Amino acid sequence: MITNATSLEEHVAGLVLARGNSSELPRKNIRILNGIPLLAWALRPMKDYKRFDSLWVATDDNDIAEVASNWGASIFWRSPSTSQDRATSVEAVQEFLSYHPGGNTKALNFDPAKRPRRQDWPGELVESGHFYFVRRYLVMSGMLQGRRCGYVELPAELCIEIDSEFDWMMAEHQVKFFGYYGDYGTS
Repeated sequence: MITNATSLEEHVAGLVLARGNSSELPRKNIRILNGIPLLAWALRPMKDYKRFDSLWVATDDNDIAEVASNWGASIFWRSPSTSQDRATSVEAVQEFLSYHPGGNTKALNFDPAKRPRRQDWPGELVESGHFYFVRRYLVMSGMLQGRRCGYVELPAELCIEIDSEFDWMMAEHQVKFFGYYGDYGTS
């Protein structure tokens, strides 16, 4: 059960979905990128954010669980059905919430009318899926986004999807070139 010292209704759980049996890059989450496991690239900023009441990694892999624990996350063991390529992120988050019934996550929602139009933006607006802040009821109804949503602007060089060996090589070059999180070392 998720617990919180102040209120179960305002518990903010950080959750990373990290399957071990990806068909494209199995166990990519524990591969080393610029000195730290790929999973740590997600966990470290989440820890630094300091507003999560708990930090979790949902996985099906013992080695990923060990890395997650070493970086301060609790482990949620995904079922075989939510660990397959065909499983959606929403299904995996729903599974997590069904085993952690305490309260709702506290959402950071904004007025969609104030979202910039792509034509009015000097760069690109791309949904990267890096993270979502979402209320429990939305996830349980099958959504990660509702009527009201906002965005966090990230530099383009941090928004690479790693789904192939080529993507991995591009990420290695970008990280080395831009030097992001080089001082993170170990947890």
